[in-house]
Amino acid sequence: MYFEIFANLSLDLLLFLTPLTYLMYVNKKTFSKSIKYLGLHFNSFFKNIFFGILTVPAMFAVQIILALMLSSFVSNDLELVAETIKSLSPLFLIYVLFVRVVTEEIFFRGFLAKKLEEATFKKTGIKWLGLLFASIIFAFAHITYGSFFEVMGAMALGFVLGYVYLKRNSLVVSIVAHMLYNAIVITVILL
Repeated sequence: MYFEIFANLSLDLLLFLTPLTYLMYVNKKTFSKSIKYLGLHFNSFFKNIFFGILTVPAMFAVQIILALMLSSFVSNDLELVAETIKSLSPLFLIYVLFVRVVTEEIFFRGFLAKKLEEATFKKTGIKWLGLLFASIIFAFAHITYGSFFEVMGAMALGFVLGYVYLKRNSLVVSIVAHMLYNAIVITVILL
């Protein structure tokens, strides 16, 4: 149990500190400029919360379409995700909703998607290619559930979250959307 707590805290520290360290020591940005680069600002805060809320139905629509497409080729294995969620303590689920979501958004959208988008667009001129790469990496971070549907869903939702983040240049949108989506899914699974 203590190892799991240590491992999760370490992972979240890594997801938070890696982008900050890179931006501050490699890109020579100040702390405040690094935070702003990651999209952690409060400009249009309530408007971004609103956009985050509006993103949630789009996320569910994407998941439904993806599930319909995938079910033609492979059997739905999302029960593996449900089993995992049911086995977690309520305290850990709260931690995941409020800490893990924020650190994932900082790393995968605020840092990785933005950096890869900048790099790939500069080299290829293809818009959204970097976001696709970041979404694939985000998907592999969800492989521990052992569910093909979860990995594909994480890739699709990673793209949606990255798209709204890059469009609004604010992590508030993707954090709110990610938290609400996860909260709804967890609630439905536990009921």
